[in-house]
Amino acid sequence: MDRFSKFTNMQKAIMKAEEELSIHGRLDADKIIILLSDGEINRPRLNGREDLSYARSVALKEAGAAASSKITIHTISIGKGNVDQELLEAIASRTGGKNYIAVSPVDLIPIYKHIAKQVITNSSESEEEFSYNPAVGEQSNDDLVQEVSTSQS
Repeated sequence: MDRFSKFTNMQKAIMKAEEELSIHGRLDADKIIILLSDGEINRPRLNGREDLSYARSVALKEAGAAASSKITIHTISIGKGNVDQELLEAIASRTGGKNYIAVSPVDLIPIYKHIAKQVITNSSESEEEFSYNPAVGEQSNDDLVQEVSTSQS
């Protein structure tokens, strides 16, 4: 939900987060990126033109680089637009993370709490399925939040 532009460059976002973790991250800490997006990727351009397949492929390539650096990426799509859920799931899956869906900003609270619990307890492996139903404001078996396999590709 970038109100400043109409562009989403997930490759650059992942690259910048990796750079930040490599420069400022503690050596003994788990490295985790939370990629929050409207899910509509359209950058970088290829030869000056928008090319969605190119933008998707470089984002996935960068996720692979993050996985090689033992960085986990959790993806969160927010809103109801043209979300590329397949791409967000692939990025999360490739790095051992999870993909979450937030329909509104209020839905972010339980998602961030869930991610924090995983980090604190280091329980990414044998974890119960998590979902959140915004209508009742509590955890439920709704499809709002989707788990992605934690096996790295």
